[in-house]
Amino acid sequence: MSPSIASHDDTTTHSQPFRSPEFQTLLADDANTGKNICKILAALFTYTFLAMLVVILWTFRVLGYWYHSRLAFA
Repeated sequence: MSPSIASHDDTTTHSQPFRSPEFQTLLADDANTGKNICKILAALFTYTFLAMLVVILWTFRVLGYWYHSRLAFA
């Protein structure tokens, strides 16, 4: 057995780096960043959906699908 493994002591006390105020601030900033990214993605999805809807309606108007479909059902 190597001396480094044999001398390993599991009872040593380690400082807790994840309880520091800087880490708590980082967690809060990370949560805010995640919320902001979600808002941006939702806005981009809404914009894309509305743009797609406008293009579809414009295409139907230009090609006259509504006019022809009204004649077929009249």
